[in-house]
Amino acid sequence: MVTAAAADAMKEAHSTPPATVGTAAAVVTRQAAGWHGEAALLAGGRSRRMGGVDKAWLDWGGQPLWRHQAATIGALNPQRCWLLRRPDQAEMRPLPDGWTLAEDQPGCGHPMQALLPVIRGLAPGHPLLVLPVDMPRLDAGWLRAELLSACGHGHDHDRGAVLWNDGRYQPLVACYPAGMAGLIERWVAAGNYRWQDLLAEAERAGLMRRVVVDDAAAAMRLVNLNSPEDWRRLQGTAIAPVQRWRPGSGQDAEAGGQPVGGPEVDDEVVVESPLEIRINGRSIAVVMRTPGDDEELAAGFLISEGVVRCRADLFEVSTCPSHRDARRTRGAEAMDNQIMLAPDDGAVVDVILARTGVDLEALTRHVFAASSCGICGKATIDAVMRAMPPLAVDDQQRVDPAVLARLPAVLRRGQVVFERTGGLHGAALFEAAGRLVHLREDVGRHNAVDKLLGRLVLDDALPAAGLILMVSGRVSFEIMQKALAAGVPVVAAVSAPSSLAIDFARRSGQTLIGFLRGNRFNVYAGAGRIAGG
Repeated sequence: MVTAAAADAMKEAHSTPPATVGTAAAVVTRQAAGWHGEAALLAGGRSRRMGGVDKAWLDWGGQPLWRHQAATIGALNPQRCWLLRRPDQAEMRPLPDGWTLAEDQPGCGHPMQALLPVIRGLAPGHPLLVLPVDMPRLDAGWLRAELLSACGHGHDHDRGAVLWNDGRYQPLVACYPAGMAGLIERWVAAGNYRWQDLLAEAERAGLMRRVVVDDAAAAMRLVNLNSPEDWRRLQGTAIAPVQRWRPGSGQDAEAGGQPVGGPEVDDEVVVESPLEIRINGRSIAVVMRTPGDDEELAAGFLISEGVVRCRADLFEVSTCPSHRDARRTRGAEAMDNQIMLAPDDGAVVDVILARTGVDLEALTRHVFAASSCGICGKATIDAVMRAMPPLAVDDQQRVDPAVLARLPAVLRRGQVVFERTGGLHGAALFEAAGRLVHLREDVGRHNAVDKLLGRLVLDDALPAAGLILMVSGRVSFEIMQKALAAGVPVVAAVSAPSSLAIDFARRSGQTLIGFLRGNRFNVYAGAGRIAGG
């Protein structure tokens, strides 16, 4: 069900001759080659597990999620496009060219009701592609190859298609033909909103074809945003084509069998993209990171640089609008004299400090030098020691070796993105008794640690005395320095520490553990914190 104005717009749009442009409803019939049907974006979804957030306005690559999904539909070049939304949602303007806005009436609580007026107006052989706003992994090429190709064409082939995954229809990733209108009307009139039953009957009647998606990587395109965990998972990974080479049939890889290339398939990979960090509106650094927890990363970065020591030093940490949005809201003229360090698809976090007197010139020079030429050994350790005093050993806080032995397995189990991609570093904070406090993943090992420290400062939980930092790779000087800045006394890793990390730990009073695997590990510094050491 839609408003009367929207219903009138649909009626006029559907009566428009195929070659016309610019109806009163601002519907454009596309003349270029493309999808022979129409398309609708269901933008009204909310998530209780995300605090009732309006999914359409979640940030995706620097733009609202509804715009991202609209661009995916637009790339298919459908004949007409519909944006279906709740009347209480924030205004979605400006609409892309050729889109019509249709608002649900109060009490319209199911997508079947919202879609019915559009499906009623379809011409036979011109089905309606339906996509939800909360599946950002769907792309035009994949949809064209997997879904649209399964639909019927022309008046004699009024048949739609629906994806089938994990033993269920995916009703909001489907193409509905004109012939579905009568079936949906009967379902709605009876108050029956069970999609699975509806689609099973439609398949039996020859109105819909089932398109099975059973490849694990391809199924990742159907993951939707229902929780913070879903958000972090989808922000951190992407789908990329890959050709896998393996020894041919009957050949032994160990014996040097000749690799043979297989067909191109989808693979899940980690995302790496730039984040610009600003202080009081001034750019100080651009870091390459895995998207997600950007405000934590910015706050942790400033902890590591000694700019921030506690929550009281921060007035506000916020994600800025994308450059495209800034141009649209402020005008291109206002941007002409600015040099933006992050590219158009990059993100920006601005930190407003609660105190004055920070030397941003010196900070910018230090960040540039550290990123371009690296650290300088003893001189760098001396500089850190002057700013950050060593930690004292507390005889009351000792770590049980049996607790240490359990940490790598807990970290590995929590690395859900690494498990699927093999491409991220992990870092976690544990209490001395072994309870996991926080865990983060990132393409950069230092970023993963900064995200943890940022979480602590935003929670006003510094200093982190009594916690253990566990990392999935090696330990460098920078990781030891970041841990010291947060007051973390114990750092453990599954791999080796560097010589400078060992020197730093011995001077900073920290405990440094390497090669923590099973019930074996090496203590390179601070053995006094290990029970029985």
